[in-house]
Amino acid sequence: VSATVFGLIFQPTHRQIQRFVDQRFYHIEIDYQKASPDISTGGNTEVLRQTHFGIYEDLELIGRGGMADVYKSIHPALGTPVAIKILPERLAIENEFRQRFAREALVVSKLKHPNIVRIFDSGEQDGRHYMVMEYLVGKDLDRLIQNKGKLPITQALPLIQQIASALDYAHTQGFVHRDIKPSNLGVYQSSSRSD
Repeated sequence: VSATVFGLIFQPTHRQIQRFVDQRFYHIEIDYQKASPDISTGGNTEVLRQTHFGIYEDLELIGRGGMADVYKSIHPALGTPVAIKILPERLAIENEFRQRFAREALVVSKLKHPNIVRIFDSGEQDGRHYMVMEYLVGKDLDRLIQNKGKLPITQALPLIQQIASALDYAHTQGFVHRDIKPSNLGVYQSSSRSD
């Protein structure tokens, strides 16, 4: 009971502190907690109807999130699978979501670390904002824990070291992730590299 009460009290306070830090220190005016009306009402039904997007052919929907849909394709010049994250039109009409998406692409593209996904390209195509990333094979840490339960120390320790290494690198570059959680951490293998 006390944990529930503490959680109910702490969560709104945590959001207020996070908003204050974002605005005061990072000059971010976007309220990340505020959902678009389409998201909050379950209106996330928009999917690309065509199987091509710019130079990318044979798109296959592989993931959906609150901010974007992710499609798999083959990079025509590299010949390797890529993941294309596309901001849905219903969010692209809102300036704050476009800014957030563009900021994410810019930040991640500057980070060069074996445990951080690589961005190959980003921009806008026919009014659709996108970023092209390396395609990773595997599952997120949340799904791994759900499937296997508590991980033995021999399996957890290397994951913790890799996560800490990536976060340390990002911090030395002046970036703070702000949303570290198991569903945002992966136990992946890149389709184009062997780390």
